[in-house]
Formats: sequence, C-alpha cells, structure tokens
Amino acid sequence: MSKLIRVDKPNHLNEAYLLTFCIVWFNYEGGSGEE
Repeated sequence: MSKLIRVDKPNHLNEAYLLTFCIVWFNYEGGSGEE
C-alpha cells in the first residue's frame, strides 16, 4: 500500500511533464515548417 501512495504523489508532476512535452512537441512540429 505504501508503494501505491508513493506513485500517487508524483502524479501532478507527471501530468505537468506530459503537458510540457505535448507543448514542446507541437511547437517543434509547427516550427519545423515542413508542412
């Protein structure tokens, strides 16, 4: 049970990382200018 709580703690950090990754990916794709 301790492990479950431990994984639940960095949940917000994981979400923020995913959001940032999406934004960076979108910017990279758009900034590429390949279409």
